[in-house]
Amino acid sequence: MTNPTHFSSVGKGKRAGVYVRVSTATKTRHGDALTFDQDPAVQEQPLRELVTQRGWTTHRVYSDRASGAKERRPGLDALMADAQRGAFDVVVVWRFDRFARSVKQLVLALEEFRSLGIDFISHQEALDSFCRETSEMAAL
Repeated sequence: MTNPTHFSSVGKGKRAGVYVRVSTATKTRHGDALTFDQDPAVQEQPLRELVTQRGWTTHRVYSDRASGAKERRPGLDALMADAQRGAFDVVVVWRFDRFARSVKQLVLALEEFRSLGIDFISHQEALDSFCRETSEMAAL
C-alpha cells in the first residue's frame, strides 16, 4: 500500500483544494455547550499536513455536513465549480466515501479532474494520481 506522503517532492508549488465531509449535523449538549457530534477537523488537519508536506498551498477547504446520499452538496458543488475555473491543481480528500456518494459519481469526478489537468489524492485509500500505479487504477 502506498503511503500518501511518499511522493512529497512531486508537484511543488501546487494549489490544493481540500474536501472534507461529515455525515451528520446533529448536536449534543455537553454542559452549557452544544457541539456537533462529528467534527470535520478530524479529516481536515491531516489533509492540511499532507498539503504542507508536499510543499503545496491550500487554496480552500471545502466542507459539507450532509449525508453522502445527497449528490448535490454546497461544498462539493463549490469545489467542482472552482475546478472548472482552474482555482487549484490537486484535490485532496480523506476517503472516497467522504467525497462521492457512489462509484459512478467518483469515476465521473475523476474523469472531469483528469480532463482539467487536476490531480486527485485520497489519503486513506492511498490513491495518488502522482503515482503511476494509482494513476492507472484511477483511469479504470
